[in-house]
Amino acid sequence: MINHSSLWASPPASEATPNRAMPAMNIRRRPKKSATNFTEIALEAEQIEDPWLAIETLIRRSAEEVEGDSGFQLAMMGSDELHWEGIEEEKAAFAAPASRIIERAKAAGALRSDFGFEDFPMLMCGITSTMYFRPAGSDWRRHVEFVLAGLRPT
Repeated sequence: MINHSSLWASPPASEATPNRAMPAMNIRRRPKKSATNFTEIALEAEQIEDPWLAIETLIRRSAEEVEGDSGFQLAMMGSDELHWEGIEEEKAAFAAPASRIIERAKAAGALRSDFGFEDFPMLMCGITSTMYFRPAGSDWRRHVEFVLAGLRPT
């Protein structure tokens, strides 16, 4: 489990991954990406007629949006130290269409019934963690495939 209070401290050499060291800095500016990008993704996904394809699009495109931006990957992993003006409004703007997509997919029987919007940050935290740390050379896209398979109703 990640200790979010120490995300910005350099890890001991024994804990650092060979190809990715944690940054020893505190970001006080808005990351390159913003929740606005994710709201646009959610609004586009909401227009997709097939409820499962809308869920897939929301998850895949959200993950793709974070690829290559380690600062935002850290933000997605839940660091409480990463804040910028307007983030709460941006999160709320994303939550509305994303929640509608999730509820529509559940109502259609395309998504497991116990998944809710409150689970979305946890899901994205896992995917971005794989993206950032690359455990054993893992590919985050494979992680997404496992997540999507697990979201299907049984």
